[in-house]
Amino acid sequence: MFPENPLDLDSTWQVLLVPKARSLFGQTVYLCRPPFRHGEGEDGAQKRPCVAKMTFEQLPFRLVGLFGHWDPASETLRSVPHRLVFGLELLLLTGVVLVSGKALLPLLRLGYLGIMAPSDAQDSSQHLERLLQQKLPKSYKLACHLEVYQDTSQKYFSTVLDSGEEVTVQQMKLSEGNIRADMAKTLIGWAKRVFFGRKFEAIWGELKEPVGWVLLYDSAENWKGVFEDDHPPYRANRELMVPVAAFLRRQLVLATGHASVQWLILDELAGVLPLSMLMTLAFGFFCMHILVLKQAEFTVKWGLCCDQVLERQRQRLRPPDADHIMYGFGAVAAVMASALCCAAWSATALAPCLGLVAAVLVHAWDLKTSLNGLSKWREPELTSEFTEYPGERLPTSDSAPPSKLTTSREAHFLVISCLTWTMATAGISVLIFMGLDALQMRGTLTEYSFNKGHLEYLPGATALQNTLLLHEDSDSVTFVFEAGQHAQSVSLKLEHPQMDLKDSAEVLLFSRRLQEGRAAVNNTTGPAVAAGEYQINLPAGPLYSRITVEVVGKLQLRPTRYTFHLLRVGEALSLSLNGQVAESSGQAHPFEETRRWLYQERNADWYIADPDSASNWTLSVEFGPVCFAPLQTSTAASGGHHITRYADKCNCGDEQPGVGTECLKEEKIKLQNSTSICLYSQKTRAELRVDESRGRLSSKGLVKWLQDVRISGRFAGLRIDSVDRDPKEEPDPDMQPAEWSLPAVNSSQSQISKVFAISMRPQLLMQSTQIVVATTPDDTDAEEQALPLRILAHPPPITLTADSGFLLPEFSLRNRRSVYAACTSKLESVHGSIFDKRFDIKERTVELGHDCSGHAVIQKRFWAERDRSCKYWNRYQPWNENYDVAVTLSPEHCLNEAVYFGSIATLQELRDWSEAMATKQKSCAVVQRAVRFDRPDMVKELLKFWSPNCAGCKETPLGVAASEGNREVLELLLKDPRLKVDEMDAEGATALFRASRQCNVDIAARLIRANSSVNPSMPPEQDSECLVTPLLWLAGNGCQGKTDDEILLGSLFKILFRAGASLVVPGHEDCEKQTALVQAIDHGSLAAVPFLLDLKADPNEQGRTSMDTLSTPLMALFHRFLLTSITWTNVAETATLLLSKRADVNKKAGYFETTVLTEAAKKCQPDVVKFLLEKGAQPDMQDKQGNTAESYVESPVDQRCIDNKTARHETLRLLQQASSKL
Repeated sequence: MFPENPLDLDSTWQVLLVPKARSLFGQTVYLCRPPFRHGEGEDGAQKRPCVAKMTFEQLPFRLVGLFGHWDPASETLRSVPHRLVFGLELLLLTGVVLVSGKALLPLLRLGYLGIMAPSDAQDSSQHLERLLQQKLPKSYKLACHLEVYQDTSQKYFSTVLDSGEEVTVQQMKLSEGNIRADMAKTLIGWAKRVFFGRKFEAIWGELKEPVGWVLLYDSAENWKGVFEDDHPPYRANRELMVPVAAFLRRQLVLATGHASVQWLILDELAGVLPLSMLMTLAFGFFCMHILVLKQAEFTVKWGLCCDQVLERQRQRLRPPDADHIMYGFGAVAAVMASALCCAAWSATALAPCLGLVAAVLVHAWDLKTSLNGLSKWREPELTSEFTEYPGERLPTSDSAPPSKLTTSREAHFLVISCLTWTMATAGISVLIFMGLDALQMRGTLTEYSFNKGHLEYLPGATALQNTLLLHEDSDSVTFVFEAGQHAQSVSLKLEHPQMDLKDSAEVLLFSRRLQEGRAAVNNTTGPAVAAGEYQINLPAGPLYSRITVEVVGKLQLRPTRYTFHLLRVGEALSLSLNGQVAESSGQAHPFEETRRWLYQERNADWYIADPDSASNWTLSVEFGPVCFAPLQTSTAASGGHHITRYADKCNCGDEQPGVGTECLKEEKIKLQNSTSICLYSQKTRAELRVDESRGRLSSKGLVKWLQDVRISGRFAGLRIDSVDRDPKEEPDPDMQPAEWSLPAVNSSQSQISKVFAISMRPQLLMQSTQIVVATTPDDTDAEEQALPLRILAHPPPITLTADSGFLLPEFSLRNRRSVYAACTSKLESVHGSIFDKRFDIKERTVELGHDCSGHAVIQKRFWAERDRSCKYWNRYQPWNENYDVAVTLSPEHCLNEAVYFGSIATLQELRDWSEAMATKQKSCAVVQRAVRFDRPDMVKELLKFWSPNCAGCKETPLGVAASEGNREVLELLLKDPRLKVDEMDAEGATALFRASRQCNVDIAARLIRANSSVNPSMPPEQDSECLVTPLLWLAGNGCQGKTDDEILLGSLFKILFRAGASLVVPGHEDCEKQTALVQAIDHGSLAAVPFLLDLKADPNEQGRTSMDTLSTPLMALFHRFLLTSITWTNVAETATLLLSKRADVNKKAGYFETTVLTEAAKKCQPDVVKFLLEKGAQPDMQDKQGNTAESYVESPVDQRCIDNKTARHETLRLLQQASSKL
């Protein structure tokens, strides 16, 4: 099946039908649907009329059919034009009949002469009578040597007489002939006696001296033993009268050479010579062969005529001039030589050319032999052994040769003529058979295949038309071929309505001449490999393509054309979901929904009622095969049809909720002329029944190809994010999804639609994210089609619209929210709608209190409800607690949403609400929200009505900008003349304080340049009685969460210190003095210590710790080490740094005025004790109670010291050792 013009979509589709039964040829048949099927009666038959009337031509007549059974299916010449084949067959039959008839006539004449021989019998009788009538005794001269027998029985002979001797015959005696017992003569004599009553006779003569009998004459061979006169007997030269055996040898040599060289020419020079030159060479050699044969025959015939004239007239017969024979032979040789000059000389052409030259030389030698024999007419030979005759001059005769030869001479000539015409018959048969063989030397493909798709018919040399079913997703296919031995080149052309003409140009796949040329350049041997593969790139899609492969043979005849019709197949996919819906009464209702694949593309969500968690739900995917051939134009959809149609638009009707349109398959195609069409199919076939009769062309391979999913690429799968994930949670983007394969289900052997299904609990099924399918039937990696899939126990979403005002954010089904802000004066202007007509919209209005401006907050809630004709109409779970979507009428809500989305136009539309709410700035933090979202334009618009300050607010606008690091908004606020740069928020923090807490160095520097105070104080935490400055807060907390916190911390310390920030906060009634150095060490911020020491912080100044006691920096460091998990390495490094800055290791601090060594000894820390002793600590210093470090070890009060005896003994040893050195 194929369109008449592959480039025209409107072209008429045609079907190529090849009769397999000979009885169909010459008949008219009708292609009809079955009269009825199972379950259908005559009405069904009337609905299926005949669709085509087909008249098959008569089977071409072939002469080979006259000689036996001719099978057209296995005929190797069926791709050759019939007239040419029939003409050659007719020429062969005519030539063989005529030439063999010419050979048969001499054979019949020879038989007649052998049996009847009327002329020679009369001569023999006359000679017998003449001898018997002579008077005896008489003297005779012997013509040859004779044996003398005792009697005529030939049993014993006494002597031998030489030729030329004279003998006297006393008497003669007649006896039976054929004395020499020649087998042929014996048989002929027997036939004569039986059929004609005649026999061979012989005459014996009795000699006086020597005594005995000699044979005088034998009629069987017309043999004469004596001369009747004294004239010498002559005959023609032996080179002129060629014997039959010698002639047969010569003819066989010529025939063998002719046949061998003719087939050598065809086999080796085909493809080297042009066809015309090859025909000239073959026909010229045939003419040369016939010329030589006829000349040899003429030479023998002329010799026989010369022999008879010499015998009867004693004259030499002059032959005609033979120069024209030489000229003709030379002309034919010249024509053949000129034909050879056209050959493309190569190593393969040398052998046949040498063979041809050798055969021509053999024929030339034979012709020369014949002409040389003809020139021997002047040199007759004696026929007897006796040669002593007086000289005799034989005259020359220019008369015509005798019209009738003697029987023996005619028989000789008839044998020669029969041999000549037999060889001529063989020669013309060879020539015509060579022509038939030449017709079979067409270019063919012995094997071909495609790596994708399904070839409908068995590939082979005679499969000139074939159909390749290829999936519509395939954009390339590899053509693998193996050319026949006579193929010279293979080319390929692809035609497709979506391809440019330049892309459809013919491509050369193989050239024997090019391969041989490369082999010669590379100096490699071996025959050219006429095989290969070629990747064909073609547009993917459903449109028909045609691949034409032309194979040129050796003889350069019309190339053999293989046509492959690429019919595209696809799938109409549909998805089904089945399960049980839970009912509050305990009774479950079945849920079933089937939708088109295109509908799934546009609607990824399945909205189901509350599933029964105790039962399995089944998700199935059906692949309905669609064949895009033939294509039928249509302007409107008419009751579902299996044939794919096309039109300017898809005539598939309206889309039905939960199902889709009337079309199972829709596909839009853009043609080369930039026009677009739509291909659509409304029905698919679920089963395909293949004809099982013997004459079928296709087989079950097509059904298996469409069915097979084991080695093909067809599959369906379900991707799930995580088995354990809560469906309400957001999926983890780094988690690899699990994939479940859907097993294939077959219902019958003839089913070609594939169903993949999986059953599982609805909780797991509802975690699905994608349905994955691969539709190609080829055993290759298939391209996956993945569509989003979400199964939701909710009704379809509701679409919101506002007749007046607007919604924030703007409503979108793709990015749905549960609540929208209705920026309108009345909620009645907001309406809900739903695309699924099976659901109705319900609504109600509720009041939610008041917003920051005192305006009433009113919310309108919408939910979808299934048509109550459905049994489970009330089992759909709302998207929220008791509604699906809501809109809220509130000025604060609108302004906040406008700020969030950064819409200046929306904010300007809300100008009145903004101006009214500006008076409630302390409770409505709209400006702070705009600052946090870094919306400079929004801030600028708001500052028209709102103040840049907000004393006592949770956050000030400037504080938010400083904390978030929004430099542009900060600059905008600093330019406002109303701004108070040190305005405090509800926590008592200024903007500089918030910038310092976030280590925003640039922002802090800018605020300082704006004259912000660097020493404001605020409680570090709620209900704290102590106050801290930005520098002290930084010292204690550092830049946490910053990647380069140490660099930022150092920079910020320098900026604040240079601006006048103090390293000490004086004490007051409720709080002791605080120093930055003690704060840093006490809070574990050891990275700040080097920076503070560089800023000249006193390493011996006491400050408040978190234990609400005064402590030196060194004491605070070791307290931190003993109470927390800070590493000793860091402690040692920090202590060394403090000591290098002149920190006093023996300075007393705290209520009991203890030293660092005393505190370390209390805890039995030998490493710390050893470090302090090395740094100069005095072991004998007493605290306020008069105790030394050693006394605390000897009488421990700390439980760790009591429990760890080893540490206690080592600590005591170190102290005692140090005391002994004092």
